[in-house]
Amino acid sequence: MPESAQSLDQTSSAQRAAGGVSGERPDFTTVDPANGAAGRRYTAHSAPEAQEIACAAHEAFLSWRRTSLDRRSELMREAAAVLRRRQQDFAELMTAEMGKTRNDGVAEIEKCAFNCDHFAEHAKHYLAREAVDMGGPKAFVTYSPLGVVLAVMPWNFPFWQVFRFAAPAIMAGNAAVLKHASNVPGCALGLPSSRLIDTRRTGTIPVAVATRIRLSRTSSDRSR
Repeated sequence: MPESAQSLDQTSSAQRAAGGVSGERPDFTTVDPANGAAGRRYTAHSAPEAQEIACAAHEAFLSWRRTSLDRRSELMREAAAVLRRRQQDFAELMTAEMGKTRNDGVAEIEKCAFNCDHFAEHAKHYLAREAVDMGGPKAFVTYSPLGVVLAVMPWNFPFWQVFRFAAPAIMAGNAAVLKHASNVPGCALGLPSSRLIDTRRTGTIPVAVATRIRLSRTSSDRSR
């Protein structure tokens, strides 16, 4: 094979492995850090699929931003309740994928639930208009939703890192798209079970308002 053709073939193979070619859907395989054994395999989204998810999140944002703070608070408290009910399940998932001890995993989920409750309780105060004395006409500072927030998260606190951003961002009227670390895809998929993004039930935060994509780092850079 000519050197130039060989080089192109190697580049194409590397792109496919990283999910860098449009339409490609690479696999992520979890590894148990305790023994190095391969775990479950998850198929990634292609770059076009990720862009479709982001567009759906924007459409959902347009209506979510008009949802009352009281309603957002109600749904956020429900997310906290489900986190506590599934504390053990999520702790076991963290142990299997990134080696967190069971007790630390349980504590992390409780911290996430507390965070949801906190912003459900206090978001109205945090987002209230603030009067400003400018020595003339009435003036105030107001807080408005920004849009869709993309969160690229690390693996070391796979639930807490997500909820510390998602709870305040969603309560402020934004939509959120999560791109999690590639070694904790099960934790990312576990997040819909919190009912932040559960499509099977009514009375929940709409699926597109808080959703996730599975991409390699290369693909997420290409999709921005």
